[in-house]
Amino acid sequence: MNYFLRIFFLYIFVHSKSIVESMINQEIGGICTSDGLFFIESFNVNPWPPTAGKFSTIYFPGVSEGKITIGIIEYSIENENQAWYTTLQTVNQTYLQDESTSFTNIIQWPFFSGEYNFQMRIHGQTHPENIHACWTFSFILY
Repeated sequence: MNYFLRIFFLYIFVHSKSIVESMINQEIGGICTSDGLFFIESFNVNPWPPTAGKFSTIYFPGVSEGKITIGIIEYSIENENQAWYTTLQTVNQTYLQDESTSFTNIIQWPFFSGEYNFQMRIHGQTHPENIHACWTFSFILY
């Protein structure tokens, strides 16, 4: 019996770091409507879940599916009243087809409890109406 307990605790010790890391640095959400010229490989928010009024780092790597120039990245949060609050990240850079890159930004979460929607959109530089990638998820603040 003592042997099995040692093995059990050794297993927990070895795997606990990866379990905690996956809870803290979690890939969430999914794609939304875009022209698909930038493929998001993963979308990570750290720490997750969000805490009211606190900050999280958003990190997402991806690959351009054609020659594109990214103007801005728009990070928007919609509250229960359908009001959107947006932060912009200026990029103004051209990427060749199959070029890999990653983006990082720090987001402050709303101060009030409730249900929210998050959306990130990558806009073209010359034609900002062109959305090259889009990612969305919902979250609740307690």
